[in-house]
Amino acid sequence: MRSVKLQTLSFLKIIYVVIIFLGLPVILPPNIALAVDITESVRLAIEESIADSSEWERVEVSGIRLKPGISLSNNPAGDPVIEVVEILPSRPLGRRNFQMLARFDDNEKHFRASAVVKAYRRVFYLTRSLYKGQPVAKSDIVSREMDVSRVPKGALSDPSELEGLVASRSIGINRVLKLSYFKELPAARKGSRVLLVADNGPVKVAVPGILKEDAYKGRSVKAMNIMSRKEVVGWLVDAGTVSIRF
Repeated sequence: MRSVKLQTLSFLKIIYVVIIFLGLPVILPPNIALAVDITESVRLAIEESIADSSEWERVEVSGIRLKPGISLSNNPAGDPVIEVVEILPSRPLGRRNFQMLARFDDNEKHFRASAVVKAYRRVFYLTRSLYKGQPVAKSDIVSREMDVSRVPKGALSDPSELEGLVASRSIGINRVLKLSYFKELPAARKGSRVLLVADNGPVKVAVPGILKEDAYKGRSVKAMNIMSRKEVVGWLVDAGTVSIRF
């Protein structure tokens, strides 16, 4: 009996080899369906879902695993439509879990998938080294993508924030730029003569003064009233005016 089964199996193998060799179509029984590889569709669906819900500039998804090992039937209308139903709670990067949905026309199948998620954002560097006190220009700045897990805390996100600033320290060309590496130039230096203006409705008084520290427009600054020799605190209006409120 066993010999008959073996002979039958060998005969079927020969038939399939001949069919494949001759390029003839394989006719399967009606109850047999072809498995569909949905791995790439799952990857694209996850990538799009994360990209739409995050602030990262680029998302990279790989290492797809289906849980359990899902096998969908072939559909005459084409491949299934794959959607992310829910991003399951887990760390934002690395291997993450997802609740998925596959649609074949009116048929739906829920399943789980996991994938390795990487994200990238743009960071900024200098094309030349800067010394302390040197101004930075747009032409000095270049950008590149970096894995967000490697981006240092406080990395600059918008180079326009550096407009009008100078280096507060020496900065090399291979260092990811941070806003803290730069400082604003003072509108008026310590020791500069200014006009101290006290305005209280109908009463307005203006007296000469001297700045006791570097001053920045719109910020508080200490100054000395030259006439009374008293120190006051006001707000720098411009390079020559300090507003005193009383």
